[in-house]
Amino acid sequence: MRWLLLGIGVLLTGVAALGAILPVLPTTPFLLLAMAAFSRSSPGLRRKLLEAPVFGIYLRQWNHDRSIPRHAKWKAYGLILVTVGLSAYGIPSNWARLVLVVVAAGLVLFLHSLPITEHEVGQFEEETIAQDKPNPAETVEASAREDQR
Repeated sequence: MRWLLLGIGVLLTGVAALGAILPVLPTTPFLLLAMAAFSRSSPGLRRKLLEAPVFGIYLRQWNHDRSIPRHAKWKAYGLILVTVGLSAYGIPSNWARLVLVVVAAGLVLFLHSLPITEHEVGQFEEETIAQDKPNPAETVEASAREDQR
């Protein structure tokens, strides 16, 4: 099961990387799912995601209090509007346009339901990363317990 989750985490991270380049593919949901997969399969890779220079701060923010910064929310609204507007313009089918608009409305409603960060972004960073790093004393104790079994 560990290897399966590790593979899923790597795959989701790759899809998220594509989402950073392609405007129609979201990045954050795939990174959050990858972080969840890595938390059960590879704490080291999870820590690497949390420490990533570009998007790590947003993952730590989400991990800390399930909120997003106000500017990130407005950027997301803008990207949804632009992407859906351009896509709807380029699609000849009215049904496809309707589906696109309904999906976009769902995204906007979900985004609207997310709380906005109440504190300065980065204020909690060190404590969040420190919580994820293993304590050497606990690691030795856990290894000793496993050896006794």
